[in-house]
Amino acid sequence: MRVTRREALKILSIGGGVLYLQACSAQKRVSGAVGESFDADIGPVDRTMKDLAPPRFFGDDPTRAHKILWNPKRPPAPEPTERRSVVVIGGGMSGLATTYHLRAHDPVLLEQADRVGGNAKGQAWNGSDYPIGAAYFMDTDEGSELEAFYKEVGVNDLRKEKGAGDPFLLDGKVQREFWSGALDPKGRAQFAKLKKYFEDVYNEENGRIYPAIPYEDGEMRAYVRKLDRETFLEHVEKVAGGKLNPLIRSAMEHYCWSSFNASMSEVGAAFGLNFYAAEFGKVWVTPAGNAGVAEAILKKIRGSLPRGNLRARSTVTEVRVVEDGVRVTYADERERYRTIHAKAAVMACPKYVCKHVLAGIEPERKAAMDAIAYRGYVVGSVLLKKPLREDFYDLYLLNRGEDFSDAKVAADRQRYTDVVNGFYANASAERSVLTLYRGFPHGEGRAELYAEGAYARFKNEFRAQIETDILPILGFSPGDVVDLRLARYGHAMPVAARGKLTDGTIDTIRKPFKDRVFFVEQDNWVLPAIETSLEESFVAAKAVEKILA
Repeated sequence: MRVTRREALKILSIGGGVLYLQACSAQKRVSGAVGESFDADIGPVDRTMKDLAPPRFFGDDPTRAHKILWNPKRPPAPEPTERRSVVVIGGGMSGLATTYHLRAHDPVLLEQADRVGGNAKGQAWNGSDYPIGAAYFMDTDEGSELEAFYKEVGVNDLRKEKGAGDPFLLDGKVQREFWSGALDPKGRAQFAKLKKYFEDVYNEENGRIYPAIPYEDGEMRAYVRKLDRETFLEHVEKVAGGKLNPLIRSAMEHYCWSSFNASMSEVGAAFGLNFYAAEFGKVWVTPAGNAGVAEAILKKIRGSLPRGNLRARSTVTEVRVVEDGVRVTYADERERYRTIHAKAAVMACPKYVCKHVLAGIEPERKAAMDAIAYRGYVVGSVLLKKPLREDFYDLYLLNRGEDFSDAKVAADRQRYTDVVNGFYANASAERSVLTLYRGFPHGEGRAELYAEGAYARFKNEFRAQIETDILPILGFSPGDVVDLRLARYGHAMPVAARGKLTDGTIDTIRKPFKDRVFFVEQDNWVLPAIETSLEESFVAAKAVEKILA
């Protein structure tokens, strides 16, 4: 029987589904739970800054992790001094969710960064939160496991629905009627045809199927794998009946840069359709973006576990399966090496980390992990002392007649592709924050982001683009700017490239290692989405439960 993505979520809830509810009912509250100050110290939303932030990149900072992991004089793993049921490695969305599901087993979470949340980070200005990373999530069916999870951790009390039909900035104006074809009346037929197609795919009408990823049933697997044989560009042009209208190509290309860090000609059709068709459904945001979801999970965790169970600035250097469990070695915040003996470990960290710290990794698994490419992006925040007059969540920047034959040249010329109203879910009558996204849909981005002088370069480019192309059109002047902030994510997103669902990569990297080590992250499916992270946490937690039972 064919299932929609929404129905697939319900199936997941049947399979491992009430796991977190079972954990809740079985759990006893642990004394010494963390307090609000702990959230302030390691939470995903930084509320410590005033009007002017330090002149540096926010987001990720791999300096400490690189120093520890690539240290040729690193000491051997010490003998265990601590025994636990389970260790979760990585405090991003998937690691937090897995820790929450397994909270009845007193898990330890190890996160190498100063703050948990991974790519879901936020900041605050004068008491109002805004996102500096992943920013929104899709709707789920009532009764699905994911919907129940959101309700239980309190996400539904925070969220606000994103309005339908994001506007576009074109020809120096904010344009509201894109898919009507009003911007190019001669090409109106293609606009209407594609709009109808994406709506039908999302709603699964007129014989269309929404490509569910992750998928559960055989028929959906076959359909998604068939789509995986072509690129998103090839698929959309086939639907359109020829080359895309230049404005449609501009809009969809910039969307792919912003959402996938890859071009339409690189993204697999199954991945692209999974994302883009969902934009024609209901979309939710919280005041801090997806950091609001991460913080909601963290608050639930801190009500159940002692403060010492969540350890930031803890870089894992080795995961080794032994006869009676798993030994996890890490460098703590003072770079003292410690080893925990656990019954199971969950690696909720990217595969480029897994392959370096998992002792005895099989050649085929390492090869599959090597086959995943990762790309980075920059989020620029503009703090303004005046409110935003335009009503929008996301404003895409379009250009007529763009040349996309060389992704690097095109992306360097365009720079930032969309402007998000950072206060959309947390409106202020006195001020506003704009957050702009700049993806690097090519392999050279990470080197550029970590090159000497990168901060000054990217801040200057950011300032020039907003002062010339953004602020005047939205009714602001440079004098309205209080501060400019940049967040950098060097290799945050797996590339959802064509063929990754059919070449064996997914099946190889997801399978448990020696029935003791489990893998949870968005790159399990090379699909950079909060839903991927959360759904994989349900699966892994259920598997760990079997070991700990």
